Amino acid sequence: MEKIFLQSVIITLAICVAVLTLIIYKQNRKDCKFGLFATIDYFKREGYSDEKTEFIITRMTNMYLTLSPDKIRELAKTVKEMPMETILDNEKFNQALQQTK
Repeated sequence: MEKIFLQSVIITLAICVAVLTLIIYKQNRKDCKFGLFATIDYFKREGYSDEKTEFIITRMTNMYLTLSPDKIRELAKTVKEMPMETILDNEKFNQALQQTK
């Protein structure tokens, strides 16, 4: 009897942990999406062309999966201040982004 009760408690706890993990994961993904959309909006408000905005976002997309929304905003400000020559040069661009991280 005790064994069955203990097993049901363990199973219930495991389900709770799995659900909480899923909720946290989904919330982090929402933050990443929000950060991406906020960055696109930021570049548009600052007068960047659609082509330049798309190019910059494409270069930065892989980093969004690992950064917090605050870091994304900081990164967007850093990229905004970069000249286009730096953005086009892979080595310089990556060095500038590493300094932001």
